[in-house]
Amino acid sequence: MVIKITLSATNTRINVNPAPLNIALIAGAPSYYAVLLDNSDFAAANWSVYTSSNITASPGANQGWHSVSVGFSSTPAGTGAVWNSTGLVLDTARPVLVVTNSTNVMVPMIQLQGFASELPFVIG
Repeated sequence: MVIKITLSATNTRINVNPAPLNIALIAGAPSYYAVLLDNSDFAAANWSVYTSSNITASPGANQGWHSVSVGFSSTPAGTGAVWNSTGLVLDTARPVLVVTNSTNVMVPMIQLQGFASELPFVIG
């Protein structure tokens, strides 16, 4: 049976290393997997025994955009492998929060208005 998978990341903006990947095995029974980071040389992939869908990608310390490709195969050499790719943005710098206005209200609470220097993302 042909191996079919989907690959995604819980969040494309990450600040954890390694980052968990979401793998959904739709069809087939892979025996091996490989992860390539910022590399499309599938022939040079190092294959590992597939035991579960708990696969991670390690973008290292280089901030910014990274391409992640995951391959699954029934052979240790990756013959006939099925590959899928996604992208991650490693960003470990904390966003800057700017308060432009604060208002005291009647109940014990403070209402703040402002903006952040980046789009929101989940902090691991």
